[in-house]
Amino acid sequence: TPEEPAPILLEETLELRGYSVLVPVKNHAQARLLGILGSVIAREREGEVLALHVVQVPSQLSLAEGRGYLAEGRALMETVITEARQRDVPVHTMLRVGRNVSQVVQLTAEERDVDLMLLGWPGYTHATDVAYGRVIDLLGTTPPCDLAVIRFREREAPERILVCTIGGPHAPLALELADIQARRFEARQGRPAVITLFSVVPPERGEQSLAQRQEMLQNLVDVQGIAAELKVVAHSDVFQAIMLEAQEHNLVMVNAPREGMLEQRLFGSIPERLARECPKTVIMVKRYQPVKSRLARWLRRNQTNADPFTQQNE
Repeated sequence: TPEEPAPILLEETLELRGYSVLVPVKNHAQARLLGILGSVIAREREGEVLALHVVQVPSQLSLAEGRGYLAEGRALMETVITEARQRDVPVHTMLRVGRNVSQVVQLTAEERDVDLMLLGWPGYTHATDVAYGRVIDLLGTTPPCDLAVIRFREREAPERILVCTIGGPHAPLALELADIQARRFEARQGRPAVITLFSVVPPERGEQSLAQRQEMLQNLVDVQGIAAELKVVAHSDVFQAIMLEAQEHNLVMVNAPREGMLEQRLFGSIPERLARECPKTVIMVKRYQPVKSRLARWLRRNQTNADPFTQQNE
């Protein structure tokens, strides 16, 4: 009989809640940082953290042999549980085995109807044919839920949060996640955090473009009902303008651009460069788009059925 695509080695549920933040972890440093952020978001949404560790088993071994990594996986889960408990957030833990980590994460998000997925990125990749690594590249193209990819730097309290955007369908998610962290900061510190909604317009476009961008930002905060300072600047180098503004902030949020560039660069060239070079923690976000995600899922399944070796190639 064929092996299951991703057998579950261990699953523990303390409490089921409606909103779920998926935190796939592969080491203790990542488990701690993603556990902190995931539990902050889950607490504000009155939800839970779903901590997932995938044991990747090479093709020459059976999936059953992945059980030898059970103890290591449980230790990673404990790291997430510790961070969540400090914030009074329930944790749902799961250990799975499979040939392809990204496919197992995707499968888990779809099976468990996850609302938001957090992925850590070290700021580099060893592969030459991918932007962020094979796991993020696959999941980021058509995410099965809302997605945030985090490039962690030295941890700073999010007292001043910079949200960089030129609009588009993914911008509201960046503002929402910034607001969650700002409210958590205020609850803990007793003083408000400041969110700056920031955008850059090329100087040659003139005053009218500046005014239009300002109006776009105003509409965004009005629709979201989130308090934020608005700032539009004219600058010939968008990246440098953001880097200058980021110096005055503790956290940088940036959303993926509109459709069109996404298949080439998951979050756009400027967000990718910011994540690599900005000294502040950068969170890149992408909103779940159901129609596109379902189409991509159908194409993947048909490709997998046509090529029996697909599941074995990370």
